[in-house]
Amino acid sequence: MQLRFALILFGALMALGQEPQLIPGVPAMNAASRLPTGVPGGGVAQGARFVVLGRDFAEPVSAKLEISGPAIDAEVKSVSSKQIEIMAPRFASTGTGWVVLNVAGKELRAPIIMLESAPGILTRSRTGTGAAVAVDAGLEPFTPNNPAVTGDLVRVRTTGIGALPNPTNIEVIIGGRTVPAAGVTTYPDGYDDIEFELPEVAAGCAVPLAIKTGSFVSNYTSLPVGSRGTLCPDSARPSNYEQLVTDGARIGSITLGRTEIGMKQFKMRADAGGASFLRYNGQNVSEGFAFASSTTAGVCTLVRAYEQDQPDVPYTSLDAGPKLTVTGNGGAKDMSRESKGSYAGRFGEKMVIDLPNVPAIPGGLFFEPGTYTVTGDGGEDVGSFSAQVKIAAPLSWTNADRIGADCGDFRCVQRAEDLKIDWEAGDPNRMVTVMAMSATEGRPAGAAIIVCNERADKGTLTIPSLLLSKLPASPSREPQSLINFSVTNGEPSQQFTASGIDLGLIGYSDSVMRTVAFR
Repeated sequence: MQLRFALILFGALMALGQEPQLIPGVPAMNAASRLPTGVPGGGVAQGARFVVLGRDFAEPVSAKLEISGPAIDAEVKSVSSKQIEIMAPRFASTGTGWVVLNVAGKELRAPIIMLESAPGILTRSRTGTGAAVAVDAGLEPFTPNNPAVTGDLVRVRTTGIGALPNPTNIEVIIGGRTVPAAGVTTYPDGYDDIEFELPEVAAGCAVPLAIKTGSFVSNYTSLPVGSRGTLCPDSARPSNYEQLVTDGARIGSITLGRTEIGMKQFKMRADAGGASFLRYNGQNVSEGFAFASSTTAGVCTLVRAYEQDQPDVPYTSLDAGPKLTVTGNGGAKDMSRESKGSYAGRFGEKMVIDLPNVPAIPGGLFFEPGTYTVTGDGGEDVGSFSAQVKIAAPLSWTNADRIGADCGDFRCVQRAEDLKIDWEAGDPNRMVTVMAMSATEGRPAGAAIIVCNERADKGTLTIPSLLLSKLPASPSREPQSLINFSVTNGEPSQQFTASGIDLGLIGYSDSVMRTVAFR
């Protein structure tokens, strides 16, 4: 009895020490886009729903806004231990101010910038990325099994259009095309529906979708587009997708590759591999956490994230044995088990210095064109297997060291100008992916990644300034921003089988990275 009383008292004392608090440096953020004010594409608008992040939140909670005048009440919509969701009044003043919270008797203050319009698209994953919450004219959700078709009226759920929405000022960016909004419906709960007629765009399960009001561009989400009554086309989506959505998925993923990173005359090349064996539930599969959909060829999209708002994706690690072995033209190399279900190995590296009278630095690489086999003896959860992947000759990124302008140790890229990427044309079955990445200075960090896909035979693609302008400017001293050029092996997703998994995927890519400064 005394022990039980002591435990109850200890628990009560611990609870007393867990006071609610905000995450330092994290301002209010749009509840749909999940990006804070101050980050390109992040913002809170009059009448919008927004969130503040922290820990140990508990009822009761009240909220006020202090922006350019007397404080006004704001409606609290929901409270969890880590976030509070609030709706801004439609008559709130614009400008810089504070969200003043009273959480279980404690006052907390989070910075906020109120804008006239700052739309965010609600996503099925509730993370600001992935599939948009969108329905057809009959209010049926668009899904991979029910893709949008050219001419459909699409209704997208958003928040942050503003207090006085005007359809003539709203545009929809879909599959690289821009079309006017056909209508807007506002609701008293802080959400808005934007309607548009789907133009003719390339089909896919993840066609990029964004909303534009004036110069403000929302988060980039995706919409499945295809033919009536058929599954949307997607090379990354397996044939047993419907079963995986229903039953969950045990997925084995093996990635091999060569990476080159450098600037000017110094380049480091490294061959490496990694693998994971994980079990996801059906909801994680349907929301795109188990494996990503491929972006349509010829189109760019934008992925943005905030360091303190990353989703917790539940999964179970699967044991596939103590190691995996990669065998090819150069012999055999091992990928060691780093933790249950996770494997990694470094197979070779070489420094290349392009300077006169400087001798080559010793070193060797592993991957050459040919067929490579990955084998595993199996473990408690996954049986033995053998997986093969064909490696084609790499394609050269021909203007890698001429992008932007010379500005000292780095190349400087102007975000207000289109950026052209050229390469040696190759097999049309191979896919080129170009990613431009940058993060805000200081912590916590907000990051943005532009992803563009194109067939290798095209030989060129252009990253539009509309997207480049949404990257955070590089820090003034050490840019740490990158442009990555990668090429897949040139075949559809290669699969392997093993007992204990529902889907096995293996792939290879050549990647070339250049450090740049985005200005």
